Amino acid sequence: MGTSVYDKTWRRDSSVATRSIELPMDPAIGDPHHWLGVHLKHMLDSLGDFATVSEVSVTTGSGGEDAEMVSFDTDAVVWARMKEILAEHADVEVFDIDLTLQCRTPEGALPVELGAHIWLEIDHDTARSSPLHLVFVLDVDIYAYQTWGVQRDNHVLAALNGPLLRGFMERLTSKPGTRVWDIDAPSYRGQVGPLGFLQTS
Repeated sequence: MGTSVYDKTWRRDSSVATRSIELPMDPAIGDPHHWLGVHLKHMLDSLGDFATVSEVSVTTGSGGEDAEMVSFDTDAVVWARMKEILAEHADVEVFDIDLTLQCRTPEGALPVELGAHIWLEIDHDTARSSPLHLVFVLDVDIYAYQTWGVQRDNHVLAALNGPLLRGFMERLTSKPGTRVWDIDAPSYRGQVGPLGFLQTS
């Protein structure tokens, strides 16, 4: 972070807000591996102006964690490489995706590296109706109206960036059957909804 006054109104912290999302699957037209690819592509398409992918770690049944690790300088090649990995590994279990958030301040663009990550997995042991599960974790509170920054009033940045977060969540959850089933944000009680942070006085 630089020396802007807006650096003081938000902070970086692990798991500021975590949303767990159940993803639909129709067994009649594909196995979980097929649907993992479908939802990965949809998630990447949903990022839009919210964030870019910086790194992906892939877990496979045969190779374990970090069976594949790929860093990216541009979003243009992310899906092409992910398709290759899906084709090469029939036992992919998890995509762990690091994001650079494309935030804004009144002074201009503010890319926030490692500001969030997404865990997209096939959970074979789940009791839910679908084994496909996405966990979206924010590691900054720049979208909250009241933060734990040095200065807690973050209305200016929340008003600028909140629509980016909400737009991403609306796109991400637009498929019928997609369900946000858990929200964990203990330090921001009363501020967090399924699609973003709620405006506070």
